[in-house]
Amino acid sequence: MFILCSSHNPSGVVWKAQDLLKIIEICNRYNVVIISDEVHGDIVLKDKFYSLLEFETKNNNFIVVSSPNKMFNLAGLKGSYLISKNTDILDKIKQQYLINGFGLFNSFYQQVLISAYTNKEVLDWVKEFKEYIYNNYLYLKENLLDKYKQLDYIDLKATYLVWIKFNHITVDQFKENLKHQNLIINLASDFYTNETDWFRINIACPRSELIQLVEKLKICLKLN
Repeated sequence: MFILCSSHNPSGVVWKAQDLLKIIEICNRYNVVIISDEVHGDIVLKDKFYSLLEFETKNNNFIVVSSPNKMFNLAGLKGSYLISKNTDILDKIKQQYLINGFGLFNSFYQQVLISAYTNKEVLDWVKEFKEYIYNNYLYLKENLLDKYKQLDYIDLKATYLVWIKFNHITVDQFKENLKHQNLIINLASDFYTNETDWFRINIACPRSELIQLVEKLKICLKLN
């Protein structure tokens, strides 16, 4: 089994078609089932998003799992969905659902899901939302990421989560400074331990709050 995060979290990378074709080629060769987590696929800012559903795989050995939760902040409704062209895979999943006592998500969530992807007003809002996030990212680059050589980052192509690296202070110093500034962020240790000097911030916020965040991060990272 190969688990693909598309678009990628926490890096914000959008996989190109040739990337996905290479993954599919390798998985086909070894008869590996692909699970494509596409929950961040709704939040591709400027590039084109390619769903695994657009490609052919050997014996349709894939499952796409997703949810409108990230784009529309619907996690409280407890719903998601999966898609596969392989009936054997779907039958096994349904059987496991019965064993675990899982049911279908509620009828209210179904209507919200349909509206999220078909209502014109909602779709217009999505465009405005992405543009706002992108402009927030440009502000972050100008006033923090590109301004200080002590920082490195992965260029954000999707999501509202920016992945940033520092190496001029220790992680413990950074953690202590965060406490004093009352900031809560995701450190690299929340994801893996190979490199601990990365952190993730959420820029899906009003510009006024982002400005405050940038100023506090400068203090926490001792950039002033």
